Amino acid sequence: MVKSKIKHTFDGKTVEIVKDYLYDHAGRLTSVSQKNGTDPVTTLATLHYNEIGQLIQKKLHVSGNNALQTVNYYPFGAIVESTTYSNSTDNKYRYNGKELQKELELQWSDHGARMLNFTMSRWTTPDPLAEKYYSLSPYAYVANNPMNFIDPDGREIWIYYEDEDGNEQKMPYTANMQYKGNDFVSTTVNFLNAAYNNGGAKMMDVLIGSSNSFNMVNQIPTYNGSPVDALQFDPTTGGGGNIYAKLLLNSNISDFAKVEGVAHELFHGFQHEKGQGGASVFNEVEASVFGYSVAQNWGFQNVFSGARSGTSFGTDTPNGQIFEKAFFNMVNGNKFSSRDFIDAVNTFQTGSAKGTSRFYQNHPLRSPNQTRLLLPQFYPLIK
Repeated sequence: MVKSKIKHTFDGKTVEIVKDYLYDHAGRLTSVSQKNGTDPVTTLATLHYNEIGQLIQKKLHVSGNNALQTVNYYPFGAIVESTTYSNSTDNKYRYNGKELQKELELQWSDHGARMLNFTMSRWTTPDPLAEKYYSLSPYAYVANNPMNFIDPDGREIWIYYEDEDGNEQKMPYTANMQYKGNDFVSTTVNFLNAAYNNGGAKMMDVLIGSSNSFNMVNQIPTYNGSPVDALQFDPTTGGGGNIYAKLLLNSNISDFAKVEGVAHELFHGFQHEKGQGGASVFNEVEASVFGYSVAQNWGFQNVFSGARSGTSFGTDTPNGQIFEKAFFNMVNGNKFSSRDFIDAVNTFQTGSAKGTSRFYQNHPLRSPNQTRLLLPQFYPLIK
């Protein structure tokens, strides 16, 4: 279950509104309930799915848990039966949560990029990724097989974990959600919230709103077959990827370093999302500056034990001095400095304490797909 809490003030009185989002074992939303202050809990919606996860019935409710609307669907989304009860307005968000378009009696379903004509079981415009599926019509919905396939939008950061019985589960992350339960999930949620609220919101909103899935998984990354005490983003071909985040459970690592690591690896996900992914000094410096800045913002407001981070440290060499100065200039500057960025990239592998390690010595300075800077849009970094 996921909880969200929002406080509203009416006529000088503050009321806490708590919403509970209940998910099944597959991570699908099954019900939404709400409690306003001391009022009784009210069920807002219940959702039912078939064997492959396709939404086949949604019931909306009003105060007192009385039904507001019930809708049953054919596999392609056409409505079998719809009942809207008295004293209620018609809900337009129907099949798979998409808005029903009734203008000109078209009866189309708005999926964002395209409209689904569910009476004809076809999209109204071609698939923008049609070149990947030569054997299918670019107008076909779920390969003409809605009983075995669904058309997910993947609009979440997912947290994967094992329950008490050892079964793999997943939960979608939403900004500033509250969670109590599984240690890995609760710890991950706390550090995702810390990154979101301390300069990471704009970047994380891109990942949350992406058509790709970015997953936090309870695993340790490896290097040349050996485990590494680090967080690591592992991109998925076609988009999205996994962040190996088991390190978040390690009590020997400071919370500052964990906030920094989460923001750092999410920024690598952001680079991948923008078509600029891949290991390079260029990408590492951008992610390092961003992650350190988010952790700095968090550190200004929280008391923590343990070391901050060695990301900003330069070696005791001329290049080390150049790197450290350029790094701090980028972190603390009101505007992005191209000169400092170039200095940091050029001295990363020879002057930074981090870059001189074996992990980064084979990185190219920049890959051909990395044609533009992503970091400047987030300035100033220190809030």
